[in-house]
Amino acid sequence: MRKAALFFLAGIFFFAVSCSWAANFQAAGEAYKKADYQQAIVIYRELLEDCQISAPVYFNLGNSYFRVGNIGEAILSYRRAFRLDPRDADIRANLYLARGFVNDAHAPRHGILSRLDLFLERLTTEELEWLLVALFMLLGVSGLYVVFFHVARRRLIILTALGAAFWCVLAMSTAYRIVLEKNEGVVIAAAEARFEPSNKATVYFNVLAGGEVRILRQQEGWAKIERFDGKTGWIPAGKVERL
Repeated sequence: MRKAALFFLAGIFFFAVSCSWAANFQAAGEAYKKADYQQAIVIYRELLEDCQISAPVYFNLGNSYFRVGNIGEAILSYRRAFRLDPRDADIRANLYLARGFVNDAHAPRHGILSRLDLFLERLTTEELEWLLVALFMLLGVSGLYVVFFHVARRRLIILTALGAAFWCVLAMSTAYRIVLEKNEGVVIAAAEARFEPSNKATVYFNVLAGGEVRILRQQEGWAKIERFDGKTGWIPAGKVERL
């Protein structure tokens, strides 16, 4: 009886949370329709702070920021939405549109082979990891078949070898993506990148709001960033945010 009561209470709790989330999401949508974009931003950010993290929330938050002219936060939100749902056509289109307002914006590409990127960028990192596990198990079964059976053995060996080579390339590309994702960031406010982490240091180059960079390290309120043309510099840490 106690377990049943606990399950019942847990069900009520999750139902109430779901209803609250849906009501807030709808309220943000209504504010957006009324062109009250600042209010929509507040509600969407509250949803994220309550751990209601999803591609639609980030996407709509990006749209709201875009409407108020905050390109940096818009691209950051679109990138986060894209990471959660890379196959959504609307997210891809709006991200492409927002990037058009940033002269030095450059979309990072993951992987070793550019053609393979076209496939990989449509999968989330978690999906890639599961794909690697599934392929590894399939290769294991194929290897056992080669060892214990002799039917069409030569063909199977060739296919297994090709599959193993593809798995290695996919694994390296996935690992490379994971490493890059830890350091990817978006400049949310225009800044001057300096040679040293000091306001007295010489300015090396300028970065626009919405510029996509790699964050190499942070110290004492400064962040060392790297543009995708290889240039590195220091900007105030508050002007760049990790994905």
